[in-house]
Amino acid sequence: MTPIIAVINQKGGIGKSTTALALAAGLKRNGFRVLSVDLDPQGNMTYAMAADPAGPTSLDMMLNGTDALLVIQQGDQGDIIPASTDLIRSNTLLNLPTREYRLRESLKPIRKAYDYIIDIHREMGVLFLHPKMEVPWQMMPKPNFCGPNSRLI
Repeated sequence: MTPIIAVINQKGGIGKSTTALALAAGLKRNGFRVLSVDLDPQGNMTYAMAADPAGPTSLDMMLNGTDALLVIQQGDQGDIIPASTDLIRSNTLLNLPTREYRLRESLKPIRKAYDYIIDIHREMGVLFLHPKMEVPWQMMPKPNFCGPNSRLI
């Protein structure tokens, strides 16, 4: 089974997209087939990989059952399922049956086509349940806080 690596943290601006992009590029550079799934409403990974958020997105795949093959966009750093700002309303998934499994079921038909799937998001609501259901590897970038008396050497 293709491993999924989730890059997660509720806080914005701490490097989730940068971490995921570097990971995807590094894996692709080493010959692996990589799919990035952008579940962050800000869509920074989508933007960085020059994907078109106007087409079908990760939300369409999970909410409307759009086939993952129709959502995947190919790019230089690997393939991506782009995000949509409409992911803000992802909690509409809360009322759907089997909501925790929507992402897994959406990706099931294409998992064998990839060596790694990288999932990036910050939502701590229903989308946070998705990686917790099946992801063996989770990365959580953390900000580097310096105290008021810290000095750069």
